[in-house]
Amino acid sequence: MDIVIALLICSITVRMGYAGVRMTLHPIAKNDDKRKGRIEKEFIVLAVLSCALVGWQAYRSTQASSELAALIKKNQNPLVGLSALRLEPLSQELTPSKPLLIGMAITVAGVDEAKAMRCNFDAFALPGPESRDQNRDAIDKFRLEVASSQATGEDKLPGKFCYKGLLIRLGDPEINEVVAGTRIIYAMGYAAWKNQSGADFHTDICKWMETPTSRLVSNPGWHDCAP
Repeated sequence: MDIVIALLICSITVRMGYAGVRMTLHPIAKNDDKRKGRIEKEFIVLAVLSCALVGWQAYRSTQASSELAALIKKNQNPLVGLSALRLEPLSQELTPSKPLLIGMAITVAGVDEAKAMRCNFDAFALPGPESRDQNRDAIDKFRLEVASSQATGEDKLPGKFCYKGLLIRLGDPEINEVVAGTRIIYAMGYAAWKNQSGADFHTDICKWMETPTSRLVSNPGWHDCAP
């Protein structure tokens, strides 16, 4: 259709140009009112038709641009990722009488809504110093939990998030191992969502806590699990 409109505009332009050349080569006699009226009417009709075609073409271009922008937006992947991981409060004592509390949040960033977003969280301690093999064990353990989870999805606008306070209970022997670096605390997260066109996306989060120097843990660092 755009090609047809362009050809029509081109034809009108040629016709009006030809009429101008013809008028130059064969001027209208002063007493030839009939020819003068015919040329005026033709010019008005062609001018109106040309303006209408240009407007129609502009409207179609605007519509096509809007539809393309909507299609791009529909197929974009909402930005979803870890937004918070910290002790709550930031300083806590490792003691058998009180669990360690870790706050973890996954947030929708950017400008796109995450459809049917569901989140899973967990925290646990595994024996042994941090290593690739231990990280894989932690990831496998958490993936089994996610696979058996019955978490339901919820549409989340940009800025909205999933949050959970994770509790880890440790006995005295385990606390001694954590301080000695022979037991590592892991914080795990998973989020799955759809974009506006229904395509599936997900993100996996695996972090391990820096070994504390004593039973008093104060705002420790968190590191990505090595693949």
